[in-house]
Amino acid sequence: MKLAEALINRKQLKDKIKTIENNLLQEIRVPEDENVEAEVNESMTVLNNTYFELEDINKRIHKTNYETIVDGERLSDIILKRDIIKSKHFSKNGILIRAKTRERYTADDIKYKVTINVLDLKQEVNQLAAKFREFDVKIQQENWKVDLMEWG
Repeated sequence: MKLAEALINRKQLKDKIKTIENNLLQEIRVPEDENVEAEVNESMTVLNNTYFELEDINKRIHKTNYETIVDGERLSDIILKRDIIKSKHFSKNGILIRAKTRERYTADDIKYKVTINVLDLKQEVNQLAAKFREFDVKIQQENWKVDLMEWG
């Protein structure tokens, strides 16, 4: 199985867990005359087994990311860099949006000034977005090349 397929499987397992949890939340408290204990117990068993599968696939994904070297660097380190860039982009883009927002609606309203260089910040936000895409493409390409490793 390729790493990319394992990532898809992991997403499906997480979705399955959410579905089971939502179903259990509906069945946890029912009228006294309803007998759903067998279904609840079966759902709990499936939930536990699904968590076991999720743990196994996560271990294998993390091991594969750690041991895979791309351009002299661990794939896990490349993922970390991409995630930091994504966080920086989100943060700085929020600041940029706030800086560009006009809040003066009438002549009587308080006049505000922007305390940062909007053009420089816009350029930095665009550079972060481009860098994120560069890392993401590299990661996605590698995900379809690399076989998922066994744990242990």
